[in-house]
Amino acid sequence: MNRESNNNFISLFDEPNKPLWQKSKPDFKIYQISSVLTMKKTNSQSIKKGKFFISNEYLVEFDNTYKRHIDLNNIILEQTNQPFTFRLSRNKKQIEFTTNEQEYQIWFQLIKKYAIQRSFNEDYKLLKVQGQGNFAKVYKAIGRDSFAYAVKSFEKKSFKNLTLERDALKLEISIMRKIQFPGIIRLYEVYETEHHIWLVTDYLEGGELFQYLRNQPQGFNEIQVALLMHNLLNSLDYLHSQGIIHRDIKPENLILRSPLNASDVNIADFGLADYYNPEGKYLFKRCGTPGYVAPEILQEKNYDYKVDVFSAGILMFIMLSGQSPFQTKSKNELVIKNYNCEIDYTINNLQQKISPEALQLLMIMLSPNPQSRYTAKQALCHPWFMKCFTPVYQMSPPQLYMPTSMIPQFQHYPDIFARSPIMNQLLNQSISNLSLSGSSNVTPQRTQSNSLQVQNPCKIAIEEDHQDFEVIQEEICQIHEVNKYSINNQRKQTPAQQNKFTQ
Repeated sequence: MNRESNNNFISLFDEPNKPLWQKSKPDFKIYQISSVLTMKKTNSQSIKKGKFFISNEYLVEFDNTYKRHIDLNNIILEQTNQPFTFRLSRNKKQIEFTTNEQEYQIWFQLIKKYAIQRSFNEDYKLLKVQGQGNFAKVYKAIGRDSFAYAVKSFEKKSFKNLTLERDALKLEISIMRKIQFPGIIRLYEVYETEHHIWLVTDYLEGGELFQYLRNQPQGFNEIQVALLMHNLLNSLDYLHSQGIIHRDIKPENLILRSPLNASDVNIADFGLADYYNPEGKYLFKRCGTPGYVAPEILQEKNYDYKVDVFSAGILMFIMLSGQSPFQTKSKNELVIKNYNCEIDYTINNLQQKISPEALQLLMIMLSPNPQSRYTAKQALCHPWFMKCFTPVYQMSPPQLYMPTSMIPQFQHYPDIFARSPIMNQLLNQSISNLSLSGSSNVTPQRTQSNSLQVQNPCKIAIEEDHQDFEVIQEEICQIHEVNKYSINNQRKQTPAQQNKFTQ
């Protein structure tokens, strides 16, 4: 491992026009710690004491009234050789704070949630590469607390468009810092060394859901699929409640906490995530993975949180049928079918194999019209979940065949995977080459798909054959609220993992 001991480099996170201290008073809501600190500028003999408190991402100086504050987002945080002293720096301006032994760890822990640290090589030991993409590697590492972590490493010299990729990385970090939910991978710390950026996250032993699906020749029954989908939709509901769109839900980005429990999936890789903007203003607007991306993204229409529900619907389709809903022989054909939402519900005799309730939910989640598509919360209230989780229905569930060798064909086109924001350029290029823009004369026309052919018969069958299965959706939602996230709450972390500290 390359030891990077030089801490005098210019930080990738520095903002030249952002001062260390700011005087405009932000909106303070939570006071997490308040005490007297000794403060001095680095390389200065001037020392003074003051009253300070932390409110989320702000360190505030006050004296009966507000004086000034430091925005802790992406500030450089370092420990010094002086006892119980930490240093904050931005744009080569530094200031040191000294507290007492009892409060030092509290201050350090609260600040590091938002800061960039530089002591990665002292705090972690890399063990082996777990995965590698075009722009990052993922390592298994051991922390100073002896627990295993997954570390995502970005090599700075690989950044071609520094401004764009820096903004994308800062956005990814900002989103992950905001999230704390059992079904979503957790970001613990962020480090910057001379040549790398390091994101320290949960280490999950189960691996990608993608590999798990490939290794299940016996297939999946509806109860197994319902458990996983309920878990995933719970996590998406939480994400959306925080104003976040993931935009790249797929088996490769769903990680199993344990190889023994396929339903315990965690959403990972927020490289394409963004905060929802009603006006459609995003760092990357048209992005995702062909075969999973919602059609309104490809069509360059305004979109909302429901794009994630569509992607979750694709996963549900694959698990129930054993195949991708887009049967194609080339990547161009894949993008066109995805663009037009040409979904074949007759694949592997799907309509006859699954219950009408499952088919109805699937078709609503995969509706080409976002206005007709469920939100994650609405999908959780569908009667299919009630049916699958009612004990009387759990006797001799039907097995759905999914051969080991069956893999959606579009997985053979890694060049159009949108694994990080920069892959957005490749996706745009792929779509542009197909002349799918509204101004093109060769824009493919909407063809009649099997989804149109089977939609009405499906609804009629549900109404005629299952009139006795009338569950009022409001009642199901009430039950869902009482038991909300019950599956996720089964997960437990050790106290050391929950309270990881840096010494």
